[in-house]
Amino acid sequence: MTKTRTIAAAALLAATASSTAVAAQDRPAPHFDPSKVVKYDATYTLESNTSKEYRLPVEALGQDWNTVLPCQGIEISGPGIDLAAQTFEYFGVVEPEPAAANTPNGGIPGAVKQPDGTFVRPESEAKLNAESLRFGASCKAVGWDFVGADGKPTLDPYGNPYPASGKARTAKASRALKAKRLKTAKKKVKGRAAQSGPVTVTLVGTTRARGDSMDLVVRVSTGQLTGRTTLAMHSRVLRQTPSAQQ
Repeated sequence: MTKTRTIAAAALLAATASSTAVAAQDRPAPHFDPSKVVKYDATYTLESNTSKEYRLPVEALGQDWNTVLPCQGIEISGPGIDLAAQTFEYFGVVEPEPAAANTPNGGIPGAVKQPDGTFVRPESEAKLNAESLRFGASCKAVGWDFVGADGKPTLDPYGNPYPASGKARTAKASRALKAKRLKTAKKKVKGRAAQSGPVTVTLVGTTRARGDSMDLVVRVSTGQLTGRTTLAMHSRVLRQTPSAQQ
């Protein structure tokens, strides 16, 4: 598998990491090395009545076999505004799977074969839904760090933050909390976009920027804002080496 396809696969499939990485209800033993986690953060002040695209360069995601961790996304805060969204969606050129080059999507979910034979995941794939908003709220609660200082995941198998008391919830309680937060998140979903007050987010995803380097991209439209409103972008990348994947 080429490096570019490995990066794309990470962006498309790493959403499973939050469940496969934490198999037990109690917090598992450390299995991440916090020193290998590269953090990217940026904050912007939004203006009223504008539509703008913002980018956060995530250079490490385009190197070696590095992979993006759960809790990549954005949060927008201001008077009457509270919106957070997690994303693993990728848009842009992708490489087809070796045995699927002659198929309509090249073996990559959401990809479309172009007249020149290349494959592209359209921007429409970088959509928002209730689950991305629910997960985003969980990530915001843990400071967007899926890996804690002790090397343990900060979210349980259901995508809920572990209780501060350290006492694990029952599976039934975790499912109930997930359902409750999903219900709340659905109220902010508008088609493929998300809205909170006068702010609408129409796209959140990663795309190739320069060479193999990746950017986290968000598009935001605002109405009349009544106070300081900020957009914060976050990404966490786990550094790896080719030998670690062999």
